[in-house]
Amino acid sequence: MSLKSSETKANSAAAMYARHKLTRIQRRFVENYHRTGQAEHSAIDAGYAASSAAVRASELLADSRIQLMLRDMANGGLEEPEQLDENYIIRRLLRITEMAMMRGKDGNAIKALELLGRHLKMFTDKLEINPCEGLAERIAEARANLDAPQTKMLEGEVETDPEKIN
Repeated sequence: MSLKSSETKANSAAAMYARHKLTRIQRRFVENYHRTGQAEHSAIDAGYAASSAAVRASELLADSRIQLMLRDMANGGLEEPEQLDENYIIRRLLRITEMAMMRGKDGNAIKALELLGRHLKMFTDKLEINPCEGLAERIAEARANLDAPQTKMLEGEVETDPEKIN
């Protein structure tokens, strides 16, 4: 791993921690738990007292910020800027919606859902017209009309046969 790569990962981790607003001891718990999967031992290793480690671990795992942080770490953490694409934005909006709803912040959830709806073109008032739609059929119809026998009468010619008039 290059120096630049390790610096980028460190910056990504720092940004992730800052985004979730965890304390230093909570961050250590998350890192240990992510690595080992053992809540009580992770709490002790993070610095919580052994006598209350099981209770604290349970409380920490119930915290929505910790859950989101663990989910981010399980998904590979923050993606590199090169990976910032449509799928990343959609995943983040879904996470924001979940977190806002869990915290009772309906305004944030509604805004995130609105952005998702716009992406899915659920609220478009404009009619999208595809000029090529039905073009092949219109061309075939025009060609058929050109190939049909012409029934125009030239100016000055009057049909006198009654059978041909009807």
